[in-house]
Amino acid sequence: MTVQSNFPPDAPETESSPSLIVLLDPTSDDGEAALAALTDTDTNVALLVLASGPCSHAIRDYARAEDIDLSTAAWYYLEQVERRTAKTGRQIELIVATGPDAGHELAHIAVERPDARVALPESALRVDRRLRRRLSYLTQVDVYSPAPTSA
Repeated sequence: MTVQSNFPPDAPETESSPSLIVLLDPTSDDGEAALAALTDTDTNVALLVLASGPCSHAIRDYARAEDIDLSTAAWYYLEQVERRTAKTGRQIELIVATGPDAGHELAHIAVERPDARVALPESALRVDRRLRRRLSYLTQVDVYSPAPTSA
C-alpha cells in the first residue's frame, strides 16, 4: 500500500488531523456525494481518492487520454475538488492511496486520526457492501454515507 499526501509528515497534530475524511469515487455519478458531509465546522478535511480498484477507472481513463501517469491524474482530480470545497480557515489534505482494498486503505488512514469521521459515497458501498462494517471494526472512527443530493 502507498499513501501520498500533500501534508508534510512532521506537521503538527492540529494541522494534520482532519475532522472529516471523505472518500471520492470519480468513476461513479454519485462518487462525490460524500462531500455533502462537509459542514462549516470542518476546518481540517482529508480528500481521499483510490488509485486502484473499481473506483479508479475514471482516473485511469483520464491518465491514458492525457498521456500522464496515474498518480498525476489522481492529484489533478483532487486539486479540482479541493478548489470547489475550499473556504477560509479550512485546511484540506489531499491523499492518493494505492492498494487492492479500499477498506484497508481507509482503515490505515483513519486509524491515525481517531477523532475523525469518514464519509463514504454510496458507490463505494455498492462495490464493497461490507466496507462500512469493516471500517467500524478496524477503527474507532464514525463511518457513514450521506444521502446523495438530487439535482
